[in-house]
Amino acid sequence: MVKIAVTGHRPDKLGGYQATENFKAIRRHMRDFLEEAPDGELFLLSGGALGIDQFWMEVGLYLELPVIACLPFEGYDARWPTASRRKYETLLDKCYEVVYVCEPGYHPSKLQTRNEYLVNNSDILTAYWNGEHVGGTANCVDYAMSVGRQVNVFNPNEIINLAHVEKFS
Repeated sequence: MVKIAVTGHRPDKLGGYQATENFKAIRRHMRDFLEEAPDGELFLLSGGALGIDQFWMEVGLYLELPVIACLPFEGYDARWPTASRRKYETLLDKCYEVVYVCEPGYHPSKLQTRNEYLVNNSDILTAYWNGEHVGGTANCVDYAMSVGRQVNVFNPNEIINLAHVEKFS
């Protein structure tokens, strides 16, 4: 069994919340990556955030892989728009398992605790990261490297740019 966790950017760093073509390109990349994964039982771990985390969940469920949602705390989505909350709940309902890493109630440190849980409970971390050393994705990658976890890094900007070039070629 191989557990692959994901970390990555929110929609605002992927072209905006309505950048559906960008999102499709990233999902295609995830699908191709997972279809090329070594034979054996795969489990996918996701932190459940908008953007990369939820794309990972969607692709995993599409490929009929078990998805484990490792969430920072119950009610994590409380301030999201209604449509985003509904989509999140639908994804969680389809997950193999849902784990709440911390007690309810927001605190910024709980997001890093969630990231560390993802890394500590996976064999591989896959990062859709633009390389900027600021924010949660960078912190998660840094933590994974500090504990010797295998990290696959894909730059979402390159994936998006390549998809646009191929579309107009």
